[in-house]
Amino acid sequence: MVPVEGAVLKLECLQPTGSFKVRGFFAAALNLPPDRLRRGLITVRAGHAAQACAQVARNLGARGRG
Repeated sequence: MVPVEGAVLKLECLQPTGSFKVRGFFAAALNLPPDRLRRGLITVRAGHAAQACAQVARNLGARGRG
């Protein structure tokens, strides 16, 4: 959180992958059955979405492909 002229901002650029997309990928991955998660995560997106998918896969010990 960064205070700026009477407001408090939550900056995406300060997130590990540069965006808040990691939250969505974590939510989706954590809702997968364990056997499906072991098969790995994949996305056909590029940029921040691909980085988020890779970050989540790494953190959950799953294989990841972007």
